[in-house]
Amino acid sequence: MARAKAGTVGIDKQLTLSELWDSYCKSRSGQLTSTTLELKYIKYYGGLLDKCPHKYPSEALKVKHWLLLNRSEDTTKRFLIQLNALMRWAVSRGLASENTFKDLDKDLRLNNNSQIDPFTVNELSAILDVFHGHYFESFIRFLALTGCRTSEAVALQWSQIELGYTHLTFNASYSLDLRQRKPTKNSDHRRIPCNASLAALLANQPRIDHYVFHSTVGTVVNIRTLCAHVWQPRIQKLIDAGQVGRYRPVNNLRHTAITRMLESGLTIPEVAYIVGNTPRMIMQYYSGVSCNLKIPETL
Repeated sequence: MARAKAGTVGIDKQLTLSELWDSYCKSRSGQLTSTTLELKYIKYYGGLLDKCPHKYPSEALKVKHWLLLNRSEDTTKRFLIQLNALMRWAVSRGLASENTFKDLDKDLRLNNNSQIDPFTVNELSAILDVFHGHYFESFIRFLALTGCRTSEAVALQWSQIELGYTHLTFNASYSLDLRQRKPTKNSDHRRIPCNASLAALLANQPRIDHYVFHSTVGTVVNIRTLCAHVWQPRIQKLIDAGQVGRYRPVNNLRHTAITRMLESGLTIPEVAYIVGNTPRMIMQYYSGVSCNLKIPETL
């Protein structure tokens, strides 16, 4: 990405979007985690700007058109929201005369709700059965029991589990790209109680080193490899057998756990605390459709 010296170039010489984005990212370095800044803002969004053939703020409509041709509507909307924020910042710093991306995202939709698709009780039972005796059985069961993020399960260490397996604390996640532990998505520390099933799972897990879960070669779990070579073929096998209705990624175990917690009678704030989200996020995005949904007799 091109480098800019913020504050040294006036609006008479139009800066490229990449130059503005570079300066914008530097200005946000104290507001974002280093991982989010590096992977999402600099590499991902910065990479999109590098690929886009339209380089200047005055080409905003062309940028939108290129995005719609080359990316999904969801990605286009999210990036246009970011470019709108970029140009607001640029105008406030005297680096641009107007916000050319204002309201360009308004006619586009996000697809958050369509991604929340929990497994039914029978589907989850079939998944746990197909993983019975497999090396990653305990890892899959842990995800289904806790509803934690896969990155939090990968990062889990024995020091986070209390004596007697009564409680565990989620206080870290693992970045596969950076190959290191980092704070959780919301930088929170969640101390949750272990039920009998979770306590038994942890008690039976072999202690190889400070990490609770490992790959088949004893290293940190690579979730991408697990999904491609372990999860996907087994779910496809269940689909072929009519035991699972459609393919869903391993992350949907989180959606499933959240839905089942809500169905069990836990309140939305309680579930939000356990899984590390806000009550609003649980209600809006994660609760899903009840696996026991029935139309009531009203006549």
